Amino acid sequence: MLLKYLSKPEQELFLELCNFAANIDNDYSEQEKNYIQEYRQEMALDENAYTIKRLEYDEIVKKILEISTPESIRRIIIELIALLKSDGILHSQENNLIAKLQEDFKLSSDILKEIYESLENLENAYAKIFAIVNGN
Repeated sequence: MLLKYLSKPEQELFLELCNFAANIDNDYSEQEKNYIQEYRQEMALDENAYTIKRLEYDEIVKKILEISTPESIRRIIIELIALLKSDGILHSQENNLIAKLQEDFKLSSDILKEIYESLENLENAYAKIFAIVNGN
């Protein structure tokens, strides 16, 4: 939803960060795979357009900080948290990663709280819409 507003280099770094994050708990779930495929479709970056290089965390963050605006960083963190929440479980490694990103990207606790609340509201809205569609 927000990824189309990122530059191509930002989108590629976002995919690298997603790959790193999805594998951090050694549980690359089907939901996470599906989210990453949806992200690729949104950004028009299929496997032929961009192959994951498996960059290290520090390199990904350094490059994001070099090229991204605060708005782009917030877009990245929102979509990344949505990815990590997609399997219904935020593992301790994933929580630690989010805390590290919060520190590295200099995001306030208030903005992170607002992101979590907004994503929860969005999930609830989608659940209601699907219930209506399904006649429940």
